[in-house]
Amino acid sequence: MSQDQHGINQKPTPVYYQPPAEHENHYQQMVKWLAISLTSLFVLACLFIVFADRILINLPFSAEKKFVKPYEDATRYLYSDEHSAEREAIEAYLDQLTADLAANMDLPEDMQIEVHYLDSDAVNAFATLGGHVFICRGLLETLDDENSLAMVIGHEIAHVKNRDPIVGMARGLTIAMLYSYFTGDYSSLDVSGLGSELGLSYFSREQERKADELGIQALHAHYGHVAGYDSLFAALQMEQENNANKDSQSVNWFSSHPDLDERINSLSEQARTNNWQLRNEQTYPENIIEALNIINIKKQEIDLGIKKAI
Repeated sequence: MSQDQHGINQKPTPVYYQPPAEHENHYQQMVKWLAISLTSLFVLACLFIVFADRILINLPFSAEKKFVKPYEDATRYLYSDEHSAEREAIEAYLDQLTADLAANMDLPEDMQIEVHYLDSDAVNAFATLGGHVFICRGLLETLDDENSLAMVIGHEIAHVKNRDPIVGMARGLTIAMLYSYFTGDYSSLDVSGLGSELGLSYFSREQERKADELGIQALHAHYGHVAGYDSLFAALQMEQENNANKDSQSVNWFSSHPDLDERINSLSEQARTNNWQLRNEQTYPENIIEALNIINIKKQEIDLGIKKAI
């Protein structure tokens, strides 16, 4: 500690660290490269979203099956105690119809389609990862002929063949990652809830168009005509109109398959171009009609019992 001319002690002047001049250049370089890296990642993510269908079509289907296996096991366990003669009859019928349609769709050797019956009022069907197709009871009851059902199943098999479920999931996760990075909200990346989302992908207009084309081709290959595509949309449109004023989700298959007028016109044009004929649809087999009726009666009895208990 120094003293002034009067002998009074003075505090030393504090000396602060001064970074070398080149440190400022290093900092600017770091910020520059960080910005380039983040921009590159953003651009790559955007390109992946756009071209995911071209990239993931080359992913082995076996890899997709391995990824979805934990959810398959959980689903089988969930429905393991839901056995009845009616359910087994419906599942056997759906298995056979799906196998017959898939046989005409030139699927890769390692791609197996598994169809599942859901005892749900939803008028819906959807394809998920790993070659799984789900058909809801509400859809079976809304459609009154096998050809319309075959068109739905062929359409969903086409989604699996084109790898649309994994493309939709990959795009969704990529968008969620970008959103989480820029907002700091990482709740959308909760993979533990991924299983419930596997069947909820919404496909693009182009994906739906391609699925329609393959679906009606499978319909013609199986029956020798294309009756069913027209009755399918007619039945669903009628169901939608009937539910228009009700407080319900109406026709779920409509909500996940938009642009219906355009798709109907496109299918009609495809049928005319190929000179595919419309003939009489065939009804469900008698045992399936009976099984659906029994299930519906049991459901009404359960609902009535609940109301009485309340």
